[in-house]
Amino acid sequence: LAMAEPLETDTLKGGPGAENETQIVEVKDNDDNPGGATLADLDRLSFLDNLEDIFIQQPFRNKEYWIEACCSWEISNRYEAFRVDRNSQDVKQLFSIIEDSGCCSRQCCPASYRPLTLNAVPPETESDDAQVLRYFHIQKPYRLQCICCSPLLCCGRSYLEVMVGDICIGSVREECICCNCKLNYGIYDSGGNKLCGLQRFCIMCDKLNVGFDITIDGEETGKKITKQFSGLLKELFTTYDNYMIEFPKQLRSRESKLLLIAASMLLEYKYFEKKDKDQANMNNQL
Repeated sequence: LAMAEPLETDTLKGGPGAENETQIVEVKDNDDNPGGATLADLDRLSFLDNLEDIFIQQPFRNKEYWIEACCSWEISNRYEAFRVDRNSQDVKQLFSIIEDSGCCSRQCCPASYRPLTLNAVPPETESDDAQVLRYFHIQKPYRLQCICCSPLLCCGRSYLEVMVGDICIGSVREECICCNCKLNYGIYDSGGNKLCGLQRFCIMCDKLNVGFDITIDGEETGKKITKQFSGLLKELFTTYDNYMIEFPKQLRSRESKLLLIAASMLLEYKYFEKKDKDQANMNNQL
């Protein structure tokens, strides 16, 4: 899909640092954007420019903790994304990620199975306003997790799509573990072309730092998506996780960075979100 490039615009409203609304006077076609998202949609993501890494934290929420601990009732998740300056160590919150999913699916389906939407919104946004104010959103359809089936099928492996506006800019797909006895994921653009992969050994301890190497054409880039150890008590008694996503120099477009952020969310729901409860649900189904 071709991107529409405005000839005259004002500053866009909605992204960090924006002041006024955008008014597009005239547009013309441009083939430079393979994702197909419009300039107005991508301008709202200008905070991704010059980012070398991003930190995503699942904050501790008292209400959520006590409802789940006392009632065993799963409620929707929320994550916060931060930029950390390496020199000054200043922290700037960029956006929040809010889960939108059905109540029944949260109680009955393991996290890796259940369908959901993750809305990336300005900080401090409430759930009711998420669909109106979102910068982008991640759609994770139901998957039965059969390792022999394509992730494009309902019965297949994990899969999600990343949307900017109404345009799909790419997808993240779980690939077959049988090829090399490693956990493999592929990140694809909107045309189905593979941009990079994620890979790690199939045995891991989720109470320690867990890193997935980012590879391009099978070669390691030296960058990782890492689920970080967040402290002994937090790891033992909660499922609140932290992630560090490092962006390879070959993947510095806004679309590529969004896809890597989405990949961290797929790993979260696949391996680390309510692991003990998910195992109990699967045992009950058997």
